[in-house]
Amino acid sequence: MAVEACWSCMRRNFLLAHSLRKFTTPRTLSPIFLSRSSNNAVENVMAQETKPPSVSPEVAQILEDSRPKFINNNWHKPKISARRLAELRKAYIAQGFYWPKKPMIDRGLDKTPKGHKYEREKEERLAKIEENMNNMPRIIEEYRKKMIELRSKRKDERKASNLKAVEAKRMGIHPKDPRGLAAIGQGNKNKKKFQKKV
Repeated sequence: MAVEACWSCMRRNFLLAHSLRKFTTPRTLSPIFLSRSSNNAVENVMAQETKPPSVSPEVAQILEDSRPKFINNNWHKPKISARRLAELRKAYIAQGFYWPKKPMIDRGLDKTPKGHKYEREKEERLAKIEENMNNMPRIIEEYRKKMIELRSKRKDERKASNLKAVEAKRMGIHPKDPRGLAAIGQGNKNKKKFQKKV
């Protein structure tokens, strides 16, 4: 029993191989251009296009054995491996047998590659940078105000600690002695540190 190959695959491969367009353009089909021999060539090409060549029973059996089979709810491995199938294909084509070509894979159904994280988030990151650059004058102004307040606060604290150190020296107490600082009123911070543990 001869098994026929996929019609659409055969037609596409045949059109690509023989470039049917050169015979079927309106210019080439005009009566001036076509002679009797070229007209016969067009008819031959059309006839070949309508009926793809059939596969011999031997090749059909090999192709059948090269496919996995679903038997009793189980998949069975193919009897012929892919490597052996390639060897057989070369041998049969060399002997003159017709071997159908594989249908082209539709790459549109492939899963799109995930890519790197930095590539995926690049647009979002650039948008964030653009927004921050637009807000930069306001951010700089806020930062400068905050630093002015912080510096003035530190200056006041330094001035107060200097005054207390001068007061401690005047009283004859060492500026870092916690008991002397407690007497002046500066040592409240370290009160818990020097209490006895119960």
